[in-house]
Amino acid sequence: MFYIGCHLSASDGFLAMGRTALSIGANTFQFFTRNPRGSKAKAIDPADVAAFLALAAENEFGTLVAHAPYTINPCSKDEHTREFARMTLADDLKRMEHLPGNVYNFHPGSHTGQGMETGIAQIAETLNAILTPGLRTTVLLETMSGKGSEVGSRFEELREITSCDELSLDTIGDKRTALFLIMSDTDASFNFLISLAYSQLFNLLCEKADDEYGGRLPVHVRCLIDEFANIGQIPNFEKLIATIRSREISASIILQAQSQLKSIYKDNADTITGNCDTLLFLGGKEKTTLKEMEELLGKETIDTYNTGESRGREVSHSLNYQKLGKSLMSVDELAVMDGGKCILQLRGVRPFLSDKYDITSHPNYKYLSDSNKKNAFDIEKYLSHQLKLRLEEEYEAFEVSISDNPQDDEALLEEWTDSTQLQAAGYGGLL
Repeated sequence: MFYIGCHLSASDGFLAMGRTALSIGANTFQFFTRNPRGSKAKAIDPADVAAFLALAAENEFGTLVAHAPYTINPCSKDEHTREFARMTLADDLKRMEHLPGNVYNFHPGSHTGQGMETGIAQIAETLNAILTPGLRTTVLLETMSGKGSEVGSRFEELREITSCDELSLDTIGDKRTALFLIMSDTDASFNFLISLAYSQLFNLLCEKADDEYGGRLPVHVRCLIDEFANIGQIPNFEKLIATIRSREISASIILQAQSQLKSIYKDNADTITGNCDTLLFLGGKEKTTLKEMEELLGKETIDTYNTGESRGREVSHSLNYQKLGKSLMSVDELAVMDGGKCILQLRGVRPFLSDKYDITSHPNYKYLSDSNKKNAFDIEKYLSHQLKLRLEEEYEAFEVSISDNPQDDEALLEEWTDSTQLQAAGYGGLL
């Protein structure tokens, strides 16, 4: 479907914008999330949003574009201005959750004399702060005209912004660290980022092992890659898996079926499995997997005896003795294997049938959410918690001036337009 629209005023709400779009033959539109030259934002009306969503679904609207105000500057040399930008962007993304699945656009800003490198780093820092897990809005960076100290006039600058991160992948092998890469199990739009992260991780750690630790990391790095087939193809993985082991790096590939690996890596699938020392089969009924398991298990020798008797004028007897090879477990036997059993094959050791481990018998099972729902990790609560200061930590203190009339304060806060006015009024720091 072809989508076309224009910029509409949000003063009368989302339903009004939707009706205006339909009146001019549009099936999408752009709008400012708040005053484009200030900060004031109209309160979200749930009834208005619900009515618009129904209208948009009925008329097959395309993705909406929400535009941030021009007053935000996440790379200003003034700390209060950067904080204002961070607060505004975070609040806009929170408001956009009422309209999930759309995009949010903003201008990177101006480094105000700090230099392009510093400006890019500050923008990236802001993005890392506002982009939280579970966010259903895609954030876009709009190019700038390139005047003066503006950041983002060239694609190279935008690339630098999006390439910055706080993961510090190259430090994982220095000390015991747990890093979780979580992706949606229904939306595969950004799965490629996971594969790129693994590729970068392996390359950085191998280089660091060679350059700093004489070829082996001091702390073993184990990658448990669940749903391996759903993260996309890791570049040169068939070569990486053969080299990372010597650097104290290992990868556990978890698949639903062997055919998934072949569908992604084609002829290199055998190379990948050939560099795995351990094979754990938990059960299944996919034919390709069962056939390969039958071949890997090999055959066992069985003795057969055949006796015969013929009667005529004389009675004769015959006895035949044979040694035959039989699959240790046939395809049909593997398909109906007990769900409480598994097959483990180690390099240099014959495969063996074993009971699956009962996790409830582990002494630390009581700490899992499976045992008690109260143990579940709430990522949103973790990211939104208020900072708790410790005695040994350094922190900045801002002086706040409040008038004697609370009503004046409320009116002032409601009408403020930029961070400069806040500072002039004495409102320093985070409100």
